[in-house]
Order: sequence, then C-alpha cells, then structure tokens
Amino acid sequence: MTDYQSVTTDALIDLLFTEEDRGSAGLIEMIVRRGSEALPRLLDILRCDDYWYEGQHGEFWIELHVVTILSRQGDPSVLPHLVPRILPSCYADYQWHIARWQDGFAGCGM
Repeated sequence: MTDYQSVTTDALIDLLFTEEDRGSAGLIEMIVRRGSEALPRLLDILRCDDYWYEGQHGEFWIELHVVTILSRQGDPSVLPHLVPRILPSCYADYQWHIARWQDGFAGCGM
C-alpha cells in the first residue's frame, strides 16, 4: 500500500494520469482530502477538451477521476464547472462516464 500522505497534491494528480484506470481508491481518497488545494488543477483538467477528445495513453480516464473527486468533495460551487462538461462526454461517446454523471451531481448536492 502506497503512503500518499507525504506526496504533494500535484504529484498525486500526476499519478491519476500515470495509473490510468488502475488508480487506487486510496489515491482518489487522498486527493479528495486535499480539498481546495487540489481544486484549481482539477478544474483545469475538467475544462481541457484535449482529455475528452484526444486523450492518449490513458488520459481519457482523467475526466472520470476528476468528476469522482469533485463529487466526493461535495462542494456545490463546482456545479457550474461540471454541467458544461456533460455534452463533451456525450460527443466523445464516453458511455462509462455518461452513466456516472448522476453520481457526480448527487455528490454535490443535486
């Protein structure tokens, strides 16, 4: 088991890219705990169309990780950032992501 406690927030987020769909629940949880410290970078990733349309080498998983983390943080102020990403997930035909939007919004109080 990896000790994520001593890893910087940016390095944790970098791990989301390198671990792709194998990112552990522990990694996700540690980023959730970082709260507002992780928020600016998570929102930048969320808004980046390249990850929706041109993601290579596992980057397509990053959006699912980010939405999961943001919803687990439970901050309703992220909703204006999440809602515009619904259509890109549909256009990219990310069925695995489309099916999880309701969980993402529920975590933010919708």
